[in-house]
Amino acid sequence: MIKSKKIRQFILLLTMMSFISPFCGLAAPVQKKMEISKVIYTTKSGMAKSMMIGASTGGGSNKDFPWGKIEVDYSSVMEWADDVQIRVYVLLFNKNQDKKAQQMQASPFTMLTGQVVYSNVPQGRDNKAMFFIHPYALKRYGDIKQIHVELAHRGLVQSKMDQDLSSTREKKEWDLREWWTRVPPLSGQILNHTQTPFLFDSDNPLTLIKST
Repeated sequence: MIKSKKIRQFILLLTMMSFISPFCGLAAPVQKKMEISKVIYTTKSGMAKSMMIGASTGGGSNKDFPWGKIEVDYSSVMEWADDVQIRVYVLLFNKNQDKKAQQMQASPFTMLTGQVVYSNVPQGRDNKAMFFIHPYALKRYGDIKQIHVELAHRGLVQSKMDQDLSSTREKKEWDLREWWTRVPPLSGQILNHTQTPFLFDSDNPLTLIKST
């Protein structure tokens, strides 16, 4: 009698477990507060010479110097957000330095890094960040091949996105796996729009850059 009671209890326990177990592994989906929707790289003409500190224009033309422009579109579900950090990693390849680099056992790759921290980011899908690379930096370090962008809120990464500008041949020849973790970084070369001639462009982000 005792054994049969224990058996019935055991069967009941198994039945309850079989009913509950499918739901045990279901965690509530974590909703991202912010997410990158688009990363675009273009070039933009501007007055490169006049942006050089202490440089004289020499009477020459300051126009038609191509800047590198990285535009990041992102969304936020929060009514307002502060401490929104957007960090960019840009991989450049200098083909003119490739042979010299091989002889010196060095790398023809350069990784530029930059970031901006925004305050008063509104809710919606139309939030935007912009980064610029000076024409002389492009001339010095080469062509942009890869871009990696990370979006964080209060130090917690919310979203990541890449833009691949490499050719099919380059992808076969180069090991580009998580390149932003393996190439030595060079900071100070990526600028926000307030540091360029494009400060008053109509397509600039309206969000406030946090003072440091």
